[in-house]
Amino acid sequence: MSSKKVRGMKWDPDSPRFKQACSNLQISKEDITLRKKTDFEREVSAEVNEGGPDLTKELTAIRYSYHLQSIKDYLNDIIEERNRIILKQKIAEQLKTPDQKYTRSLATSKSIQTISKNAMQTPREY
Repeated sequence: MSSKKVRGMKWDPDSPRFKQACSNLQISKEDITLRKKTDFEREVSAEVNEGGPDLTKELTAIRYSYHLQSIKDYLNDIIEERNRIILKQKIAEQLKTPDQKYTRSLATSKSIQTISKNAMQTPREY
């Protein structure tokens, strides 16, 4: 699934289905929390050795890009799982309330069974 899918979707991390999808996939809120680029700049600048070449900008860009891609991947997985949850709920709902065609055919079937049962019990005269 492409990362464009995330942009077009409206998602609410506090909705029950979103929470259930995260739980099923074992994804925490921290995994999908968007961090600022400045957070990465601070982390990288604290790690860069003194005396060597200054790679702060390059490392920050790489880490931030990876962070964004990870969030997109997580969200795409969550959206797919959420869609599976919705589908399962719809199927379960349909099984609880059968449609009218099924109800009519079931009623017709029961009528035929009743008629044939009564016919079998009625004595015949020859």
